[in-house]
Amino acid sequence: MVDSADPEARRRRLWGDFWLEHGIPALPEPDELDVLLDRTPGEAADRLRSATQEVIRAVMAGSRASEMEAAEDPWTPADIDEYDRLSDQLNRLKNLLADCAQIITDSLPRTRAANQSRAGAG
Repeated sequence: MVDSADPEARRRRLWGDFWLEHGIPALPEPDELDVLLDRTPGEAADRLRSATQEVIRAVMAGSRASEMEAAEDPWTPADIDEYDRLSDQLNRLKNLLADCAQIITDSLPRTRAANQSRAGAG
């Protein structure tokens, strides 16, 4: 049963702390990703691993930028440059997530075919 029709409340229930902290669905841990991609054809798995790493880097950039914002010390020119670089990375997050979704969508037919072939051979 859904407690609220509010989309934000649904996201919080589905994705928990990761959603609250980063504003995106939780990502699989590296070991989980390996298991999930075990039956994905090589090229698609490689592309998805790479795209997921880009998302992780953007999430980490957002975390680091938040840490910098919370710091009370004056910023150096190097800090300003780092913050600008991190912000640029973070600003790409939604596009990176869209890229991941597109890679998944593009690879589904080949993944299904490969899994049907394995099932038929077993």
